[in-house]
Amino acid sequence: MNRIAALVALAALLLLPAPPIRAAAPLPLGIGTGGVTAIYYQIGAAICRLLRDHPPAQPLDCSTEGTAGSVDNIRRVSMGALPLGLAQSDTLRGAVTGTGAFAGGSLDSRLRVLFTPVVETFLVLTTARGWVPEIADLRGRRISIGPLESGSEVTFRQMMTARGWSPNDFAEIADIRASLQAQALCGGQVDAVAFVAANPVPVMQEATFACAARLVPLDAAFARQMTAGNPAYAMATVPGGLYPNNPDPTLTIGVRGIVIASADLPDDVAYEVTRTVFANLAEFRTLHLAFAGVEAEQMVDHCLFAQVHPGAARYYREAGLAMPRRCLP
Repeated sequence: MNRIAALVALAALLLLPAPPIRAAAPLPLGIGTGGVTAIYYQIGAAICRLLRDHPPAQPLDCSTEGTAGSVDNIRRVSMGALPLGLAQSDTLRGAVTGTGAFAGGSLDSRLRVLFTPVVETFLVLTTARGWVPEIADLRGRRISIGPLESGSEVTFRQMMTARGWSPNDFAEIADIRASLQAQALCGGQVDAVAFVAANPVPVMQEATFACAARLVPLDAAFARQMTAGNPAYAMATVPGGLYPNNPDPTLTIGVRGIVIASADLPDDVAYEVTRTVFANLAEFRTLHLAFAGVEAEQMVDHCLFAQVHPGAARYYREAGLAMPRRCLP
């Protein structure tokens, strides 16, 4: 009887369902972005959505982290406080060379790059009543250049240096955050606002409708000076008619928005982030109007200022894409 009972007990055990296989716990993946209305926040949200809709074998718990912008993101990523972030090409160049906001020390050894999802333009906006034919005519007026440690502030101060201007050349330089700039301009708190963003720009759309705002162009000679002296910049034009009350093309300069990574980010994670975005580029284009025309080749074949992360490089080799070039400062 004991033997029969033992066999019955064994059979019962064999009929029990197997314990479920536990899925791998998602790895946290924070992305330093910017203000919630700004393009970097939208890029971070798009990356997280693609990782959620097309999860890699090792799930990633992707989240956007609101920050002050480019300078703040570079500092957080270089310190290991965030694995990923977004930064303008001119701000990244400053971090690598120890200039501008990073004067006195280079962060190059801690920074890597993945890809560049957007091209952004430097824009200066004023009311129709206060419009001037070029930026030099804004001297002596009140201007907002975006929040402290944002890419907009970096680019404007680069322009001031190239022009030989100081803060004393303006009645006021304010650091109003992007989401409030249109309100400040149309409400008369400032005479102009300057910012760097990928078109179409919410600030521009809001100000155009609220107070018939207009773009102020850079003069051609100065735009050429900026691009010749700094490979982070390129000539750019805002098409005429893109915004109401702005029928003519507006000459300016452009920068690239770059996804940066910590040197400590595991290669497999960098690979999966890069692969997921490029493999689902058609879906990425639908997630914001600024992404509509992006092409894979445009996201890699250009000048960068930090090393490509090995995980991203692995994807580029597999996909047959040109490796991003690292520019000498």
